[in-house]
Amino acid sequence: MTEHSERLAFAYKRLAASAEVLSAATEEFTKPIAELDEALNRLDLGLNTWQKVSGGGDDDTADWWQRDVGYARIGRKWGLAIRKLNGNHRYPQEDRSEQWLFGEAPRSYRIEALDKLPDLLEELIKNSDKTAKKLKEKAVEANELAVALKSAADEVRQEKDQAKQQKKERR
Repeated sequence: MTEHSERLAFAYKRLAASAEVLSAATEEFTKPIAELDEALNRLDLGLNTWQKVSGGGDDDTADWWQRDVGYARIGRKWGLAIRKLNGNHRYPQEDRSEQWLFGEAPRSYRIEALDKLPDLLEELIKNSDKTAKKLKEKAVEANELAVALKSAADEVRQEKDQAKQQKKERR
């Protein structure tokens, strides 16, 4: 065995041991987050809400980046989530976004996002209160639309019934 292959084999063994420790630490970190996620899902919020975790940019190139923690629907599942955004202020049509459910995001992003979870809950409260107020205001309008539609449907049905009756009488 050459020196390089011995070194590689030794490094791999150390990496395997390190990976076991990382896996155990990840599981310990993930369990309470999963419980929080479950508690939020029981509230049936259905509101996309994001809180900035970190970001930056370069004034010379106009490049920017940002990472957020949020509560959102990713695929078909609502839950705690993390997203990475980046782009260039000169070319906003080329902005990019990548999103993960919290437990599927890169570990470093999850660690970074943990401190922003209380801020996220505050944002969820604001968003929930604001949305509830809008829904109450729009409920009156929705009811008026439903009454108008029902009235129109009743008129159409009456006209059809009258037409049928007239057809029968002509026979």
